[in-house]
Amino acid sequence: MVSIKKRFKFQLLKDELLTAFQGDIKRIPSERDLCAKYKASRTTVRKALADLEDGRLISREVGRGTFITAKKRCHLIWFICVGTAPQLQKYFEDEAERFMEEKEEADIRILHIESRELVETIRSRPGIKIIFAPNFGYLASTGMLLPLNELDGFTNCLSFLNSSYIEWNESRDGQRRCYSIPLFIDTEVFAWNGDLARKAGIGDAAPRDWNEIVKWLEKVRKLRNKGKDVYGGLLSATGKKANHAPPLSYYIAASAGKNFITNQAGNVVLDFSSGREWLDFFHRCHETGQLFIETEYSDVSPLFNGNILFAFRAGSWIMQQKRNFPEFPLRLSPIPPSKADTSPFSITSAVGMGIVNETGKSSDATITGWDFIRHLTCGRDSQRRLVENYFGIAINREVFTWQQAQRQYAPFMQSISTGTMRCDHPIQHGIMKIMRIYFDKALKGEISIDEAVSRINETGEIQAEIENDRSLV
Repeated sequence: MVSIKKRFKFQLLKDELLTAFQGDIKRIPSERDLCAKYKASRTTVRKALADLEDGRLISREVGRGTFITAKKRCHLIWFICVGTAPQLQKYFEDEAERFMEEKEEADIRILHIESRELVETIRSRPGIKIIFAPNFGYLASTGMLLPLNELDGFTNCLSFLNSSYIEWNESRDGQRRCYSIPLFIDTEVFAWNGDLARKAGIGDAAPRDWNEIVKWLEKVRKLRNKGKDVYGGLLSATGKKANHAPPLSYYIAASAGKNFITNQAGNVVLDFSSGREWLDFFHRCHETGQLFIETEYSDVSPLFNGNILFAFRAGSWIMQQKRNFPEFPLRLSPIPPSKADTSPFSITSAVGMGIVNETGKSSDATITGWDFIRHLTCGRDSQRRLVENYFGIAINREVFTWQQAQRQYAPFMQSISTGTMRCDHPIQHGIMKIMRIYFDKALKGEISIDEAVSRINETGEIQAEIENDRSLV
């Protein structure tokens, strides 16, 4: 598999060729000269030229050389994808082609990067930038994004969308503004192997509460003691070799739908009162010896190996893998309640698109970028193509209504109905990092659950105090 770094260099070379040699200079230098100019290998240069030729952006004439044949467009727009799945990457490329056929002035170039490259990429590229990424609450607080509600057609756009999933963030002047439009809605569900559940004597029913999940793990442990190659549950880590935190959706369930970060009278408030119950549940799971970790870098979830009973959190990515394994007996349900007499809750995410704030330098190009966002979100056909290629819940009202009647989307629709929107405030990201550290220590037995909760509370309150003081500056 080609690394992200190599793909980035390959894409960058193609962009440089099209940008540098348009206009009066149509002839592209030789492969040797390109290698020297861009400090790229001959293999990379050849692949870039072949890709451009396949896309009919260049032509090679024997005895004359290689020439740019792409039509020069006046509005260069970078669509920057932060950590997207291959299916989404292909979807964006196809939709950009459709959009450019209708709008000849648009030149949209899809760029897939890692999150740590975001700021550098924005600064180093000319032209308009559209960012597709999670965590827009964080990006909005940096002043990086243009308020979309100040663009023409914003109100009309909302008439096509499930606007309850659009985030309104407080800007530095105290006004509430919309900095991103979601492309689709994602929500976490509980997933398990139906065949393995029956073999373990569990049956087909979803777990009624968290105590029943622990009982599932105890049954799996008994099978392992008899020599069976079976395992319990998966936790998702947040990155390669990172400490892991338990899924936030289970905290939401423990707290009856309340996030541990809230905004009250303009101040950030930490309420970690459900932390003891939340961490203790995962500690009990760990004591059975049945917790396994997968990372966002996994090509295929270990759940599909067939010897793992369940995954604590599953969403669009798991369902995308299911399409590769149609015979796998995957069962889905909303996140179980913490106790038998309580209601289930889940965490819902809206993965959105925003426009970088520097675009005021070219208002016409900004409008073209905004029109592309509206094409992706307001267009019924584009949203239908999205959910056909990538398993998500459409933001478009009409396609969302169609999905409600489809059986495969039922667990996700149920989770959305009891879902709490994910908090993207910067302080939540900071506290989650602290949680990973102390949760990991508690699982390893280095500290007690009570001490882990105390440390998280203490550090979190300091972070909240700093954040509230910072907002006054």
